[in-house]
Amino acid sequence: LLTVECQQATADNVAVCCDREVPWRCGAGHTHPLPICSKGTPSSCPECEACELADAVDSARNEQVPKELPHLLGQDPSKGKRFRRAETSVGPRALVDRCVAHLACLANGQKVTELPLTPQEREDFFQNQAWRLQMFKRFSEQTASLFDRPQLHPSLLPVFFVVHAGDAHRQKQQATGFAQKNPFVQVRTLGGIGVHRVTSENLKALAREAKGSATKTLLLGYVYTLCSETEADFPPKNQQKNAVERWTETLGCDCVEFRPNSHSHLKKLIVWHPHLVYATHRVGPLGAAEIAALADVVADVTSAGEPQILPPRLIQFEHAEVLAGKKLVVGVAPKGARAPVDQKWGGEAPLSQNVGALRGTWAGGLHFWNVDGGQAEGAKLPFQVSRFSDGLLSDGVERDLLQKLSCLDTAAPSFAGKKLLERLLEESRETASPSESKSDKPSLLQLFLCLEFLAKDDAERARAELEGYCHTLRKSGALNAHPLLLAAFARLGVPKLNHPGPTCPDPVLLLIDFSRLCPRGADLLLTPDEKKDVAGLDEPANADGADADAVATDLPAPAPEEQWADLKDTCECKSEAMEKLLRLTGLRKVKQAAVRLFRTGLQFKRMDAETRALNTPSLNYVFLGNPGTGKTTVARLFAEVLYDSQLRSGEAFLETSGQELKEKGVDEFDKQLKQAEHGTLFIDEAYSLDPVGDKFKGAPVTNKLLTTAENARDKLSLILAGYEDELQDKLWAFNPGFKSRFTEVLFEDFDEAELLEVWNAQREGRRWREADPRIGRVVVRRLAKGKGRKGFGNARDVRNRLEASCQRAMARLGDAFDPQDMVLQMEDAVGENPIHNPKLDAVLEELCGMTGWERVKQAVRDLVDLCGKNYERELNGQEPLPVFLNRLFLGNPGTGKTTCAKLYGRLLKQLGFLSSGEVVEKTAGDLGGAVVGEAKQRTAALLEASRGKVLLIDEAYGLNDGQYGKQALDTLVEKVSGSAETDDLAVLLLGYEREMMDMLDRQNPGLRRRFDPGQAFRFEDYTEQQLEKILLDTCH
Repeated sequence: LLTVECQQATADNVAVCCDREVPWRCGAGHTHPLPICSKGTPSSCPECEACELADAVDSARNEQVPKELPHLLGQDPSKGKRFRRAETSVGPRALVDRCVAHLACLANGQKVTELPLTPQEREDFFQNQAWRLQMFKRFSEQTASLFDRPQLHPSLLPVFFVVHAGDAHRQKQQATGFAQKNPFVQVRTLGGIGVHRVTSENLKALAREAKGSATKTLLLGYVYTLCSETEADFPPKNQQKNAVERWTETLGCDCVEFRPNSHSHLKKLIVWHPHLVYATHRVGPLGAAEIAALADVVADVTSAGEPQILPPRLIQFEHAEVLAGKKLVVGVAPKGARAPVDQKWGGEAPLSQNVGALRGTWAGGLHFWNVDGGQAEGAKLPFQVSRFSDGLLSDGVERDLLQKLSCLDTAAPSFAGKKLLERLLEESRETASPSESKSDKPSLLQLFLCLEFLAKDDAERARAELEGYCHTLRKSGALNAHPLLLAAFARLGVPKLNHPGPTCPDPVLLLIDFSRLCPRGADLLLTPDEKKDVAGLDEPANADGADADAVATDLPAPAPEEQWADLKDTCECKSEAMEKLLRLTGLRKVKQAAVRLFRTGLQFKRMDAETRALNTPSLNYVFLGNPGTGKTTVARLFAEVLYDSQLRSGEAFLETSGQELKEKGVDEFDKQLKQAEHGTLFIDEAYSLDPVGDKFKGAPVTNKLLTTAENARDKLSLILAGYEDELQDKLWAFNPGFKSRFTEVLFEDFDEAELLEVWNAQREGRRWREADPRIGRVVVRRLAKGKGRKGFGNARDVRNRLEASCQRAMARLGDAFDPQDMVLQMEDAVGENPIHNPKLDAVLEELCGMTGWERVKQAVRDLVDLCGKNYERELNGQEPLPVFLNRLFLGNPGTGKTTCAKLYGRLLKQLGFLSSGEVVEKTAGDLGGAVVGEAKQRTAALLEASRGKVLLIDEAYGLNDGQYGKQALDTLVEKVSGSAETDDLAVLLLGYEREMMDMLDRQNPGLRRRFDPGQAFRFEDYTEQQLEKILLDTCH
């Protein structure tokens, strides 16, 4: 690097550098263009590292190459670079050998038993090793930029396992080592094998646990790891699926070590499939004193340092200026000079800056565009997405986003922005060619989607989108990013992405840089509190206080009821319809629209006839939302408000539906339009016209509707109602100008408080009272879990639940029913505790009578116990723990998977999760297709037809091959949420464990969340005695 004088480097902590790429050559002759000046020199060559990884994979897969177990390889000096360890640490085999030698001195060596691996165990280990190496290679190659790929540097960790002492059968299985993995895989170990590293700290904790209790028997052995993490917090139960997916899929970890918790002071190391763990010795039984003495031996041996869990090794770039603590600024022109013109930007080149707050993270080398740098005079769009995405996103897209994203405008329709982003993402993926590299378009959309999810308090999905964006960014090898990423980092932290650096930089410093690089975007995106934080650190407070206008914008808008009261006082206006509308539960945005409408009418009354004619507004509306939110009721009241405000001269209100109009035809529709003249025509489920799919009936009526909306807007109001996505696909798609003729009014789903208000009002209206004041809250908490989902019934669901509760109460009381004192009990409204259901007992008894299935029976008992706990939690006002209905059924043919599925369906029905409980049996081939899109349609139709039932997909691993199988799996991920409260569906994927795990590794990451391996039912092969019993039972 050359140091030169530069008039811009006026501050001590600033260094100016260029981003020009120059050839860098490694010792083997590989050449790479790198921005050495701005980034620094690499620690190694990625092509050399890739060759070593490819050689390791080929060697592991070649059965002709002689192999040794890793702990033996580590003793060979020629293989010294094969395993990593801290420079001061003792070797893993030396540590285990010293422990064994110490214990061999006790009781004449009877406390130590060597466990040599059988030929089959060795073969299984090397197959798993080859599999893991191949998985690591595939994971590494997902990153397009060679210099960002994790490199192959295996670690070997000495570990111990405490043999189970309570179950004699399990103890017998575990005492022989890890040959059979099933006895070790537990739900409480997140579907992996839980062991502990051989450290003095862990052994001392075990000695404390052993005091006053039975002796402990240990397995000593090793874990072979390519990518691991340490000091992790064990996730709560409702986050375990996502946490495991993040470690295994996003970070590529094969094992993770967790901090001690309240249940145990040992650090647990969980190893996931394929489990590269093996035992070499069994030691024990050991008492507390013997374990404590062993801890002292380990402390003595590792006094210079114990074998460490090391983070994945990445190629590092060393830069003298960054090491000296200086901030790099790239592309800054000398003072007073113009920046160079670049045709790509159509003007002055935007400046790009390094962000000091990200130093030490994987994003520390990124430079962020200055969105205002080089903008054309008068440019209005705050994020300039078309300019910074190579034109893949248009200015029109940004204008739509500004209107519909809740993270930018709190008054935007609730789900309009999310649906727009998801549709744009889907379109971009459909139009991309298979050979086309991933563009910035889906990445930037994911970033907006991340912030939109955060605005909806859905941090889990926001984090997933942010990780997806960052992966795309790193794969592309980009050195520059849009500053919107800084806002996401500030709110969520920096995704780890296999980087050992920090993940929680100072959010305020990030927001300061975001505000400087994208000032108008920051003005829209940042919350008032964030703006105060930025102002507090970035600039001294104004002595005269904040600007009055700025303060005013932070005040909440008056409630619609307050606005209407003000109108009545100042303008002496009256409207019984408005009073009724404002008394309805919820519907804040609808009420705001109604008050604005009335205010518009008052202004029009002040105009003369000629001016009114020149400013004729379009009073056509489209009501968007789920059923049960009052769209029909509000439509009638809207018609009256239009008349009361004198925006319409007639009171006519006609109600019809899209299906009815289509069936009766254009002539009948013409008659209805004349009847509704000077008033309002309401068309419910307008998407049923479907002019795109029905050219003969739907299209003529729709053309008439379109013409009327434009030509009769001075004397007729049209109100359409329906789901937003259905209207988009079936109506707006028919004509690009259709949507612009209607004003959208969003009917938001009711929240818990509003649902409770509806419940109490309807219950009191029917003259029922509650024996327990908790009843209503438990009911609406269950109902509210469906909020935000298409089809959520809102007040209609409340009414249905109340009617069902009243009927159960009357049936329960029989002749003792008193119409003068009608009382709802808890069991009437929410049912009895499921564990007290006699029909459930019958299913459990039948299940327990089946031969074998020990692990399945235990999993079912755990499920029933969880349901009982959740019932009590709900009564106490606590959030119920997650229940997983969708399962993997893993095992060989003939082990009873299909039989168990039928029992599982009956079980879920009695637990209240399924309305039917029947089993629909399909194979992977039934979900496939012959043309593009057919697999998606067939899978979606099958899921819909299986509502209330168990959908069994046998040999599901067959979907892991080809385009159509991927489409089917993607549809499963999209349509199946896994929610026990809302889905009324359970999907079972059946097959061999290895093939099924491979499918989870290769396919949509969301598949692992829907079908958690830790919740799988594993069917073990029958023993000879069990087969004999089955034969005798069959013969009898």
